[in-house]
Order: sequence, then structure tokens, then C-alpha cells
Amino acid sequence: MAAGPAAVAADASYTVDDATFQWGVNAESGGGAYFGGCNFLSAGEAGDAGGSGLWAEDAGLYATQDGNVTVLKPNADGDLVEPTWTTKCQNRYGTTINGKTAGLTITGSGATAGQPTYSENVVRIAGGSGTLDPSTDSAHIEWDGSFTIVYYGGMTYWSISDPVLDVENGTGTITGTASGIGASMDDPTRWEPLESMEDMHLADLSGVEVGESGIEVTPDFLGVSVPDEIDGRNSQAERTSANESWWGAFPASWLEFNTRTQQDSYWYTSDGGAKTIQPRKPAALISISVPDRPQVSVTPAAASPGASVRVSGGTMSARAAYTVELAGPGESGAVVAGPVTATADESGAFSLDLTVPEGAAEGSYRVRVLDSDGNLTASADLEVEAAAPPVDPDGDDDDDDDGDGSSLLGTSVNNVVFRWGMNDETNSKSFYGSCNYLSAGLAGNSGSARVWSASDVGALYRASDGNVSIQKPDANGTWVQASWDTRCLDRDGNAVTLGWREDGRAVNTESQVVIAGGTGTIGEDGSVDIQWTGSWTVAYYDGMTYWSVSDPELTLDAQGDGQVTATASGFGTDMDDTSKWETLRSTTIVLADLSGVDVVEAAQSHGFTQDPDYLGVTIDDAGGRNEQASPTGSNKEYWGSFPQSFIDFQVLTGQSSYWYTSDGQRDRAKVASPLSVAYDGVYSVAVPEGSQAASSSPAATTRTSTAAGGKTQAATGASPSASAAQSGGAQSGDDGAAFSAAADTGRRDGAGRIALGAGSIALASGAPLALAWLIRRRLELDPAVELSRRGMK
Repeated sequence: MAAGPAAVAADASYTVDDATFQWGVNAESGGGAYFGGCNFLSAGEAGDAGGSGLWAEDAGLYATQDGNVTVLKPNADGDLVEPTWTTKCQNRYGTTINGKTAGLTITGSGATAGQPTYSENVVRIAGGSGTLDPSTDSAHIEWDGSFTIVYYGGMTYWSISDPVLDVENGTGTITGTASGIGASMDDPTRWEPLESMEDMHLADLSGVEVGESGIEVTPDFLGVSVPDEIDGRNSQAERTSANESWWGAFPASWLEFNTRTQQDSYWYTSDGGAKTIQPRKPAALISISVPDRPQVSVTPAAASPGASVRVSGGTMSARAAYTVELAGPGESGAVVAGPVTATADESGAFSLDLTVPEGAAEGSYRVRVLDSDGNLTASADLEVEAAAPPVDPDGDDDDDDDGDGSSLLGTSVNNVVFRWGMNDETNSKSFYGSCNYLSAGLAGNSGSARVWSASDVGALYRASDGNVSIQKPDANGTWVQASWDTRCLDRDGNAVTLGWREDGRAVNTESQVVIAGGTGTIGEDGSVDIQWTGSWTVAYYDGMTYWSVSDPELTLDAQGDGQVTATASGFGTDMDDTSKWETLRSTTIVLADLSGVDVVEAAQSHGFTQDPDYLGVTIDDAGGRNEQASPTGSNKEYWGSFPQSFIDFQVLTGQSSYWYTSDGQRDRAKVASPLSVAYDGVYSVAVPEGSQAASSSPAATTRTSTAAGGKTQAATGASPSASAAQSGGAQSGDDGAAFSAAADTGRRDGAGRIALGAGSIALASGAPLALAWLIRRRLELDPAVELSRRGMK
């Protein structure tokens, strides 16, 4: 029985990118000052002011952004926002804190009573990189960036650059380089650049808990004594019951450096009670956040030698290249398969197939994902099991069975994989926009009939989502995960056209939706009931019209007849009025009718590939954009339709005639593609043979399914004209030049509102009929329908 996917190993150290460091230093570093208004933080290393004095707004010293560094403070709603020169000395409620030095809160009975006497400003440094190991509470992360600590409105200031976090087994430090200018309270003319101090301790840390989302820790301050060698301006106060809740000191090297800046006694407890600045001195909480941990899963989690497993990565760095390898068994961890390169897409996902070597010993192996520096990013376990001897389902001990494993008749199955490209048209060049394509997951609401863009990745387009991924062949004949950049490219990296291939199929990306994790049963009589959890979206015209499929279910009876059903949802639009955009009610439809699957052979082979019923299927096209064409001698070999309930739903989306024969030039690209169901990892679906684009019109050709299981169907294409094949699919009176001219006319003619250049095809009632017909014919729409609609026929 197939095992479910293996998750990321929990005990591995892994690399992190774009970690964020956030710290307010202490409350005093944003508090009201005895002179100069307030103390505050500034992004970057401040320049030389030329002397000890108050900063001016136009001096070019204060900044809230510098490279990776941003200074923020909370507003009244608690949201962190960048302060301005004016608001830097206000608390979150907009109350000035200038000169407020009497404790943590404003005293008195007015409206501001109880508000903080400090701004709560923080510095945030992005872009940190390093390693994290939650299992041992260990981490190493480095940041590139500087910030400046400004006291007395600018009379004294210094900077910290390039913090480094080092934690091992819950104990560690944050270090950085300190620099600045020395001043003196006793001698205002003193102003001298200081020698930088490298590896100064910003914080000593203990009791650190490293989590997958990062670290939150308050640096050691409370209870820390000032070393005897620190000769500060004031002595550390005696620890008492009155001050023990704030009594302590920053690290020794921090204090040493600040004896030169003359700020030293601001960083440890000196004399003063609760209504002084003393309670504002303890070190503030440090927050270190990291992006979601890179994930890798292996499907199935157990496999036999020679079998392929699917390796899927997620939350990786976008567009980054990784090395994937299979290592083990045992402590040596020798690499036995790979390394192969996987490049994450815009959403940080990738998937590829990895083959367990023939002869691999039984045991626990590990799939490892390494970054470009060879650091382990994520890993997952894979159990290699001995191949089970074939079992003859007939019980006659003959050799007439083709399967590679034991028969699955009368068993439960899990992690069943469903694979389908729907039809060639769904993966082809579109008449408007770049192409039609598949997307993983339920696409969000684009708000209108518009072309999707790269900024829609994640919200609308995804290459993977949960159990679902979109895969396509590459030039090496390997299934790889699609991406936004490759969604409209064929296996050789060329943009798809409206032409035809030498094998008679439409030029297309050959993309397929792949859903793992299916569970169900295979009866003793071969009947099948399997359910998947997951969704995919079918986007036509580069997203101008799209709908989604969720949670498909396969049912087959003992004769191999049955259906794939699912929940359909999406948005309704109209080629006549693209301002129409309405959310459609979810409904159950039949995605595919199946007839004559050899269920016994499928159980023996652990899967099957089958052409859904399409050829010869008649539907009631009432409400459809165009009528189903009549079968003729020239179209009978590709004439048919998707199931009736499927078409009924497409009437609502506006895509209806793309799913049945309608006398359009793309009719033979509409035939349903073979779908595959792999009960476990024993059954694999090879990438089909590729075919070059035809240099002339191909003769009618026949496509058949080639896998285990039952009755095949021929999908034969009639030939368009040679000029159509060469020009990208246009026919006489319907060519690309005419369509371009129509688009240009639409852009010039505001009255017609054919706003093609703006990403819509709004054929308003005022559009000239000749122009409307030209575009309609290009979109496979019969002008006669328009005449009838306008009462002119």
C-alpha cells in the first residue's frame, strides 16, 4: 500500500534568507530628554555634524530609511509606521514627549495622563541570512545595515553596523561594529571621531528559544553588574528592593565604548527613582523573524528500487536554484541519486521526479535540498523497501499480467495521484493575451475581465498549492513544475503559437494538473472510488475568463464505466460586455465520463491512463455561445463534447464553445486529453514524445491513449490550410493582420470601446458591426448569432 508524503525532517539545521531584526534598544532611546527635546533612532550611519549641537531638519543627518534599515514607531492603532522629523518626538497618541523625563508615563490628571514618555521607536533591519536549528535552540544570522542612536536631540550620537546573531543551545550574543564621535558634557567643544569597535556586544542572550518563525528574547540586563574596569561618569546605583525591577546594565563592551561617547551612565542603572529616567534604561525586547521555513515533501514516502518519487519544495527563495539529492542509508549518508538542480518559481515552489537507484538497499534514506552554497535548506525521509513479488490476480500462476507490483484489488489506497491536461486548447496560444493555461489552487477575484500580470502571482496564478501542482515537460523530456515565466512556453522554451505540430496536435505547453494525496478503495471486482482534496484554475485569454475545479472524485464500476466529478466555481463574464463580472455559485459537475477502463489490469499495474468520452458525444447547447456543429465527413474524427453538466457551467463562464465542436478553427484542439490515475508510486506517467511545429498543414492524424486500462479513443484532427499553420492559425478572411488592425482601430475609436490595448474586449452596442464581426470571427463567434441577437436576422 502506498504511503503518504514524507514531511520535512524536524531535526535539521537549515538556511534562512531575508530574516528581519527589530529592536528599540531601550525605552530611553526614544524618551524625552533633559535637553534637546528627545532621544531617537535614525537609519544609517549619521554623518559628522561638525560639533555637538542640536540636529536640524535640513542637515541631512536624520533618516528613517537607509538600505535594509528602517526606523518605525507605533501609531494610535498600534501599527508600526515611519516617523517624520515632526513626529519623531511624539508618542503613539501624538503627544509630545519633549522634556518628559519623569518615569515611564506622563503624570497628572489631563487627557495625556498615563501615556508613555517615550516614542517606542524601533529599528528594523531586513535581509538577514544564516542558519536556524530549532531542535537545539541554535542560530547564526548576519545582517548588513547600520543605525544611529541619537541623544539630547543630536548633541551626542553613535552608530551600530552589521549585527550578527550567534546562539548555541539557547545561549549567545548579538554583536556589531560601533562607531561614532566623542563629546563631553563638561567640554562642549570636544568633538572627535572615535576608533571603531568591532564585535561589540549589543546583547548577551540566555534562555533563547529558537522557533521556526524566529526568536523573541529580552537581552540580559536585569541583575547585570557594571564591571570594575568601566570608569563611567556616574557609578552604578546600589541594588535595592525599590529599583530591582529595572536594575542592571548593558554588556561590558557596550559600556566601554560609551565611556568614549560620554553616554556610559545611560546604559546602566544610576541613582534615581521610579519618577526618573531609570525605569527606561533596561534593554528592550529583540524580535528576529524569518520567512516560513523551506519545506520539502516526498511522495510517496516509501518506494522500491527503480521507482520514481515526486520531490516538492515550498517556501524557498523565489527563483533560486537548489540542489536535490538522495542520501543514505545509515550514518554515512552517501549520495545515491542526484544531484539534480531545481529552480524555485516566483512563489518559492518547485517539484521534480527522483528515481531510487536499482539495487538500492532497504533502509531509511533522506532527500536533501541544498542552497547554492551547499548549505542544507530542507530534508525529508524516504523509506526504501524491497519490491513486492508480483501477484497473479487470476490465481493461475501464468505470466499474462503486465503489472510491476501486486494487484490492488480489494485494497484501500492513499496518496493516489491524478494527472490531466484537460485538452490542448487549455494549454495553447490564445487569440488575445499570451495563452490559455492552468494554475494551481483557487484563483482569487481579479475584479474584472482583465489579463493577469506577474504582480498577480500568488493571488491569482500559482504553480503549486497544497496537493496540487502544474507540471510540463522540459527539453530533456522530464516533468518539471511550471512557473509564471514558462506558462506560455513549449518544452523547448518557445512561445506557443496558434499553429499545429507535425503529429497533428495543436502547438501547446503540454501542461498538466497533478493532484497528490487521493484516498479511496479498489473493490474486489475492480470498482474504484477515490477522492482528492485540492483545486486548480483554468484561465483562458491570459486570465480574462477563468474558473476553478475543486476536490475531484473518481468512481468506476466493475465494467470500468464511471466519472470524474468535482465542484466548479468561478466568475461569469461576457465577450459582448466585459464589464460583466459576477461570482458564480459553486456547483458539482462531471469533468469527464469514462468508459471501458480495464479495472483489473489497472489494479495490477497500479494505475491507468484513459481518454475521457468526447468523440461522438452530443450535448444540448442551449444558452451556449455557438451551437454544437453537425457531424460531417470532415469533422467526424474529432467531433464531440465534454459532458453536459460541464458545458452548462461553461455557459455561465462565457467559455462554452471552447469545450465542444462549434465549427471553429480550433475544434480539433478541444478534444479531451488522456487522464492518468496512479494508485501509488509503482505506476508512473512518462512524458509523451514531443513533436516539432509543422512547416505545412499536417494531414489528419490520430492520437490514442497508451497506458494500461481499457478502451482507447482516437482523436483525429482535420487539417486547416497551410497558410493557417504557418501564420499561427488564422484562416482566409480571419488573419492576424486583420485582427491587429481591428485592435488598433479599437484603441483609436473610443466610441466603440474596443479597449484591446487596455486589456479588455468590450464590444459595446455602438461598435460598428463590421469591426465587431471581424473580432467575433477571430474569437470563433458566428456573426449570425450577433445578427439574431440584434433582431437583424
